Amino acid sequence: MLIYVGKVTYSPYASEELINVVFRDNVQNGDKVVVILQWTKDASGKAKAHFNHHGTVSNIVVNSSGEKELELLSAPSEKDISYYW
Repeated sequence: MLIYVGKVTYSPYASEELINVVFRDNVQNGDKVVVILQWTKDASGKAKAHFNHHGTVSNIVVNSSGEKELELLSAPSEKDISYYW
């Protein structure tokens, strides 16, 4: 199991909020993943709203500095229907 703990800023919804990303195995396409975070204020205006997402790693890109950028989906078709992916 791999766990990433960090901060997320996604204006205007999150400002330096704690984020946890839990991988079942290694970080590879098809691996299960859970994202847990708290919005500073969600789209409906609720302060400190909790959010979790259970899904699958659907795409990995390694940039020139060696950092990995991940795309996480609940289902292969979710990219077309979901706001958060």
